[in-house]
Amino acid sequence: MSSLRKARDCRTSRTTFLYKYTGLTFAFNWKGAAIATAVMAFPLLVRSVRLSIENIDQGLEFAARTLGAGQMRVFFTITLPLMIPGIITGLILAFARSLEEFGATITFVSNIPGQTWPRKNAALDIFFRRGGFFPICR
Repeated sequence: MSSLRKARDCRTSRTTFLYKYTGLTFAFNWKGAAIATAVMAFPLLVRSVRLSIENIDQGLEFAARTLGAGQMRVFFTITLPLMIPGIITGLILAFARSLEEFGATITFVSNIPGQTWPRKNAALDIFFRRGGFFPICR
């Protein structure tokens, strides 16, 4: 058996394993588009949340602990309210990045007419069927 055939069989066995045991398929499906978009947007969210956590004054948390507040109360009354601007910023950046990642998403999901055929591509499809920019040259 050639190495190319082994690689193809291995890829097929992984895909069928995922589908067989979970019932999920990501290629040529909206679920794959959502995962591709989330993977590209997640680092922006993580970075802004991490920076907001690092900028919280530890003295405020320490003062609350010395006054008798428990860990959960300190988190919900001091840490979380100070993190909210960073969380909101991260969500906005992640959403903007996910909108921008349309190219990666359409590459992963592909263009199957009737299933994953975006309306934006319909205009391009009609345009190119009629000859494109130079119909006389054909």
